[in-house]
Amino acid sequence: MSHSPAEPTGALDVIVCSDRHQFVGALALIRSAVVNTRHPRKLSFHLLTGKGESAALLACLRRAFPDPVFRYEVEEFLPTPVMERYIRVAEGGLCNVPYRSAALNCSRFYLAEVFPELDKIVYLDADIVVQGDLADLDREATLDRHDLAAVPEKEWGLFLQHAPQLRGVDFRRPGFNAGVFVTSLRRWRELSVAVQTETWMSAWCDVREGRGEDLFYFGSQAILNLIFHEKTQWLSKRWNVCSLGYIHDIPAPDLDGAGILHWSCSRKPWKPNGRYKEYWEKYDVSGGAFEG
Repeated sequence: MSHSPAEPTGALDVIVCSDRHQFVGALALIRSAVVNTRHPRKLSFHLLTGKGESAALLACLRRAFPDPVFRYEVEEFLPTPVMERYIRVAEGGLCNVPYRSAALNCSRFYLAEVFPELDKIVYLDADIVVQGDLADLDREATLDRHDLAAVPEKEWGLFLQHAPQLRGVDFRRPGFNAGVFVTSLRRWRELSVAVQTETWMSAWCDVREGRGEDLFYFGSQAILNLIFHEKTQWLSKRWNVCSLGYIHDIPAPDLDGAGILHWSCSRKPWKPNGRYKEYWEKYDVSGGAFEG
């Protein structure tokens, strides 16, 4: 664990999960958030990475930010046995992603356990740049009568909607992209979110092994939507303008006016075939030192 010297009061806690293939994105995300906030000393970044990768990430942070005004810490994540099964059963299936990437994608299920001292947090995927002030996002996400705040999406993704396990889920309600959300980890501990997510992971495995079907799209987004689909505060669309790694014709006013740009899907801005690179490159602090 490593902290910058400054110890701000009233910290705004930001969590980012990243393996070494997305360190370049995490560094750009941090720089963008710091540059575009009125109070950089209040930012506190909590980075979660894979086993054996913390030393490399710390070295990157120290090189990119030798005299930071913000605070940061790095923790490593070890998959649980239930998650190990979830990833193993998915191999060769609908969403065949590398093990390490799948583990870091699902590590957000355990944020309340990895960071037991934290309560209200902003969660951001590593393939993001922040163009607005995260203090404004934090202020908008009041969490009054809700446990999570996110930008609404019309489509939840792929679900086996007739499955008995999903009986009672109202798929007419909006869903959300889980790359950006604000939540209370204290409430996660009260709700036993980690236990709930493992129940869903086990149910997915049982259906896949028993019937060869996918109860929902593999990953973490579907499960978080199932847990919070009736407990979500809706945020302004500008706080997650997503699919920049997929859609090629997003209107310039939407991009320029976004508080957060999110390169969800495959064409990340640091890759040779990445889209909308001009919005990301201004925050790149890697000097080309990373593989795509």
